[in-house]
Amino acid sequence: MNRREFIHPGQVVRTLTTPTGFSPVDAETATDSEQVSLVKYSRRAMAAEFEILLPLATSGSAAAAHAALDEIDRLEQQLSVYRDDSEVCHVNREAAARPVEVEQGLFDLLCLSQRL
Repeated sequence: MNRREFIHPGQVVRTLTTPTGFSPVDAETATDSEQVSLVKYSRRAMAAEFEILLPLATSGSAAAAHAALDEIDRLEQQLSVYRDDSEVCHVNREAAARPVEVEQGLFDLLCLSQRL
């Protein structure tokens, strides 16, 4: 298995098993007549499909799933080298000429990356 295969979301899906009687249904397309045991929330980001499977909707579960997916979008916006307006692109453009202030979480990530 190479690096790309290791981090591919399909690898995670293949290692998980769905308990008997559970069948994921897309939260956006589920109909009232479908018997839903698991609800799937998904979003494409960072050239991958992110999915969250939750038991049949309980109080706050949809909001929590959307908040998690929104956090993935926020991280992509901050870290992407393919977006000219990302914080990482700003650092790449400016840091050779002058110190650049960055958000604390990004600073911590860069320090960890340097140590690794």
